Amino acid sequence: MALVGTGGSGDPIAVADVVPIGSEVLQARGARARGAVISILRTPGGAIGTVIVAGLVIIAIFAPVIAPYSFGQIDVNAPLQGPTLHHLLGTDQLGRDILSRLIYGTRIALEVAVTAVAVALVAGLALGLLGGYLGGLVDNVVVLLMDTFQSFPAIVLALALLTVLGPSLRNLIIVIAVTFSPNYARTSRALVLTVKQNQYVVAERALGAGRLRIMARHIVPNIVAPLFILMAMDIPSAIAAEAGLSFLGLGVPPPNSSWGSILSDGFNSIYQAPWAVLFASLALGIATVGFLMFGEALRDVLDPRLRGVSRWRA
Repeated sequence: MALVGTGGSGDPIAVADVVPIGSEVLQARGARARGAVISILRTPGGAIGTVIVAGLVIIAIFAPVIAPYSFGQIDVNAPLQGPTLHHLLGTDQLGRDILSRLIYGTRIALEVAVTAVAVALVAGLALGLLGGYLGGLVDNVVVLLMDTFQSFPAIVLALALLTVLGPSLRNLIIVIAVTFSPNYARTSRALVLTVKQNQYVVAERALGAGRLRIMARHIVPNIVAPLFILMAMDIPSAIAAEAGLSFLGLGVPPPNSSWGSILSDGFNSIYQAPWAVLFASLALGIATVGFLMFGEALRDVLDPRLRGVSRWRA
């Protein structure tokens, strides 16, 4: 048994006396995580939302295996064909299989939405931490920056940025992240202003702890839960933003498949073949409902004070 030091009474402290504390903390965290998952699955909305979100993730990961055709494969003998055994959801004006393009579009939608919202969360958290904790001139600059971005309508700002940067997957993620980050910065700043007044933060500061340590060890762990809830609720909005920009031709460039581009192509022949618009709109609706249900269940678990707010508003 290795010795690591002595206690206040001069008795030696062994490694075996220290390690179980860390293992107990990990076990407690694991138990809380399992309890949160069980709580989400117990509610009908949480269970439905979890199933939909898990299904979308599986489809996105295994798209090449699940899709019957490649997203760009053309059947020259079957343009604008209705649902058949060979093309379960029909084909578009070029003879491409709509089901395959929807499956690959799921990958694009989740990749853009999850990445953009995650980037917005990290950027907004960093700005909110700096402004809320440091205060003074830094806080004024952060607030001014956020007010400047939020003074423009989100769609106008996205269109302007994409017009300058050009349509691409990377630029689409950047633009959506920029439009979403002010909300995370404001939320983070408000949470930091509340948490930094707590006694444990004041005591840590009095003991001589540095700013980075206080922010990393005491502030961030106590404000990330509401941000994750906000992230889960913002993902369907980011999916809709990606689809809208792709519908306008400013999103993912062809021949890549996107739900928005499927809608755009389908509207050109909606009277001859309405199934492209119908099934793409259905995919958007299912994804939106799934993430909203999952986000509300997650919010009820992580912040029970807000339980039932959405039902009251409805």
